[in-house]
Amino acid sequence: MPEPEPWNDMTRLRHSAPARVVRRLAYKSIVGGGAWPLKFVACHGSPLPEEPVWDLYFHIPFCRTICPHCPYLKRRFQPDQAAQYSQAVRREVGGWVNSSNAVPLRTIYFGGGTPALLIEGISGILDDLSARIDQNTGIGLELHPADVTPDLVKRLRSLGVDRVSLGVESLQAQVLQQLGRGIDPEMVLRAVAHLTGGGFGCVDVNLIYGLDGQRPDDVLSDAEALINLGADQVSSYPLFSFRHTGIGVIASWRRFLDRDRLGRDLRALYLSRGFEPTSVWSFNRPGKVGYTTVTLEAFRGFGAGAASRGIRSFQFHTFDIDEYMKPGGTRMATRLSADERFYKAHWLYWKIYQLQVPAGRYAELFGSPLNSDFRLLRNVLKTMGWMEERGGSWRISPRGADWVHRLQQLYSLSWIDLFWERCQGEAWPKDVVLL
Repeated sequence: MPEPEPWNDMTRLRHSAPARVVRRLAYKSIVGGGAWPLKFVACHGSPLPEEPVWDLYFHIPFCRTICPHCPYLKRRFQPDQAAQYSQAVRREVGGWVNSSNAVPLRTIYFGGGTPALLIEGISGILDDLSARIDQNTGIGLELHPADVTPDLVKRLRSLGVDRVSLGVESLQAQVLQQLGRGIDPEMVLRAVAHLTGGGFGCVDVNLIYGLDGQRPDDVLSDAEALINLGADQVSSYPLFSFRHTGIGVIASWRRFLDRDRLGRDLRALYLSRGFEPTSVWSFNRPGKVGYTTVTLEAFRGFGAGAASRGIRSFQFHTFDIDEYMKPGGTRMATRLSADERFYKAHWLYWKIYQLQVPAGRYAELFGSPLNSDFRLLRNVLKTMGWMEERGGSWRISPRGADWVHRLQQLYSLSWIDLFWERCQGEAWPKDVVLL
């Protein structure tokens, strides 16, 4: 394949000088210039004081096979090393339990990687947290179709897991092979059937689209089949390219527009089947609990590469798995250096991502009116037809959701690319500047 022109390669374009200028101007007009450029700085063993949290996230970075498109921190599964990692996580949990407020937890999520490979370690972690788990605590876990059996479903239910997210990605053999999943469509369909019949409060299934040779009709057919199989939540993601992954998409403008159109067609399908939008990517059956991690307002992360986000803090553990596992060693590596205005905007971004911004909650957290603090953004969103105000909330329209998706190219994906590439190559970076 010939090398694309720089202006026709979305990955290179979002790191170009013109993109950085646009990013800075838009940022300064909405957020202000006090925190530009954003910078993560070394914790040097002294992370910020922890804010109270009721939601936990555990990163399990082990997989039997490494999918070349996956941007997350991962390593090929080795039983001895995985057991050592479980013990390191449990040491961290023990320290946190002894030093934090003893409040009941709302949610606990295990992501990866392939968490089911460390099911015994997860059982131990839940035992360590048992004093903070009650009948209202939601426990979620990500799954690979190859691991889903009736026995695993029973084990998960016995551990209190009540919501699961299955990496389906596709029901087309060619696409599964292209993604290096090591499974076939029949295996995926069996896994979905086991889960939807397993008594979980939410079965989330993920679909990926935007690959070379992938037919839009096949993606829509896959989504329809998953709905018919009883999935409670469908999360459809375009395949984004990152510089540090082994496979990506040369996202030409034509492909970008085609992918955009397919995203709208998927939304129309979900709405026609009675599903409700719960974020830019996800649609749920009415009354079903959602499976969500990144949209939690604040959470404490455990494990290599895990983030911890508070209302006014954002920190990351070291991405080096071996460094993380050292007994008694420092785990927190970087923290965001930002001002109050940024954290207001950061909170607002994730609420917009969820398609609803409660103005009352904003005032409760920050002590000032949302409409005054972000008057310019409010006026732009309303003028463009991307938002309306109802019941004291901003409600993001379908057109607005499309633009959130597009702006991810300019901001979130660019910064993820810079941050993860640096941190996966350097255990203790002095700083990481996001331009």
